[in-house]
Amino acid sequence: MRAPRRVVTDTVRLLYIPAIDDRARLESHVSDVLDGDLGPTVGVLLRAYDWQPREQLTWLRRWKSLASESRVFVSGRTDLAIAAGIDGVHLAAHAVTASDARRLLEERGSVGVSCHDAAELVRAHGADYVTLSPVHHVEDKRPPLGVEGFCALARQSPCPVLALGGVTLDDVAALVRGGAHGVAIRRAIDEAQSPTRVIRDFLRAIDDALPR
Repeated sequence: MRAPRRVVTDTVRLLYIPAIDDRARLESHVSDVLDGDLGPTVGVLLRAYDWQPREQLTWLRRWKSLASESRVFVSGRTDLAIAAGIDGVHLAAHAVTASDARRLLEERGSVGVSCHDAAELVRAHGADYVTLSPVHHVEDKRPPLGVEGFCALARQSPCPVLALGGVTLDDVAALVRGGAHGVAIRRAIDEAQSPTRVIRDFLRAIDDALPR
């Protein structure tokens, strides 16, 4: 029997995972997003495994100071999430469980988990959200699920699912109608002249696809 899905009313519907290779772009794009009055269903995730912890902490604290309602997350470092006072941590599929991370956070933040197949979705039970990827081909990643494959897995998930991996605006309706709670985006926002405008377009597409 499938476990009941954990639903949090303000669970992130759009997670921006910026590339970190260009620090100037990183600073300007994330500042634009966090200062854009986009609301608590938008989050920004710092995924910087090669950075020193102190550097990550500096950026996280700066981002948190910019965020009015939008959320700030860090990959893999529950300790940094606590130290920076941000909104939560995003775990790799085979890291500590969502329940373990939640005990460390003491209910002060959200827990997300990266998933790629049915077994990882089951293991992520108790997370506030999961990313499921890759929807489309992404270099050096697993074979793509495709929209239909993604939706088949998303409908089985015990947690709200964000579609990740080459997702475009044209994909949103099919993904959300097929079981996605929202999307996780990198390239479409990184390449935008106005990140906030692109995010608003995605949020509008998500809202339009939700059941009435």
